[in-house]
Amino acid sequence: MAELDNILRDYEVQLAAQRQINRELEAHEIAHQELAQLTLSDRLAGHLGQDITVQGSGPDIWRGRLENLGLGWIQMRLDYGDLLLPLTSLTWWESQSLAALTEQGISRRLSLAHALRAIAASRRPVYIQHKTHTLITSEGRILGVGSDYCELLNYQSMSSHRLASPRQRVIPLGSIDFLRVS
Repeated sequence: MAELDNILRDYEVQLAAQRQINRELEAHEIAHQELAQLTLSDRLAGHLGQDITVQGSGPDIWRGRLENLGLGWIQMRLDYGDLLLPLTSLTWWESQSLAALTEQGISRRLSLAHALRAIAASRRPVYIQHKTHTLITSEGRILGVGSDYCELLNYQSMSSHRLASPRQRVIPLGSIDFLRVS
C-alpha cells in the first residue's frame, strides 16, 4: 500500500507541474498575442516625456525628449528647437529604458496637418528637409495647412532671387522628411 501511495503522490506532483507549465505557456502565448497587436505609435507612446534617439531617412541622428506623438508623426524637443518627424521617415529609434504602454490620448489622433496648423498659429519659423535623394530644403513660416499640403512663406526665395515680394511655396505633406521649429 505504501508503494501505491508513493506512485499516486508522484503522479499528483507530475500533474501539478504540468498544470504550471501549461499556465506559463498560456501566459507566454497571451503576451505574444498582445505584442503582435501593438503598433509603432503604441510602442513610442510608452516613452512620452523621455529621452530617445532617432534616425530619419537620411544620415541625421537626433537625441531629445519625446514631447508629443500624433497620427503618423512624433515631436521631439532638441537642444536647439523642436523636431517634427513623420513616422514614414523614421529609420529606427531607441531609448534607455523599457517603458510601459500608455493610454491613447487625444494628441495621438491628430495628424501631421493638425500639428502644422498649431505651428502656423504660433508663427514660428520652420526648416523643412524634403524626401529626396538630393538635399532640398525649405525655410520660412507656415501660412496655412490643407488636408495634404502646407503653404510656406519661403524665406529662401526672398534672399536668393532678390524678389520684391515673398513667395508662397506649396509643399505636399508627403514630401516632408522632417521639420525643425526654431
